[in-house]
Amino acid sequence: MADAAIYDTVFFVRRSDVALGHYPLSEPVVLIDAALAHRYVGLRELEVIDAPDRPEDAPPIGEARPVFAVDQREAAIYEAARPATIFRDLRRHGVWDELSAAASQTVGVAH
Repeated sequence: MADAAIYDTVFFVRRSDVALGHYPLSEPVVLIDAALAHRYVGLRELEVIDAPDRPEDAPPIGEARPVFAVDQREAAIYEAARPATIFRDLRRHGVWDELSAAASQTVGVAH
């Protein structure tokens, strides 16, 4: 899988929570299809865990980094956005509608 050395443990957060300042260290990622990973340099592999119910219950940044999905077309707006694919999904619950909507407009979501 591309040149991603190790995976990052992350949890997806809502953009509205980011806008409210709940996750000041959150990072944008562009989700791509794992089958296309060889096309990307600097690809991140993500191990996804459940997001906390409340922002104050978020795990320490060293244990899991908050990220939010951006559309391929939005990547220019978010200078720090990097391509990522889901290496392992440890979530117990379904994906939020907002995340699904964002991911459906990317190159494709890795399952």
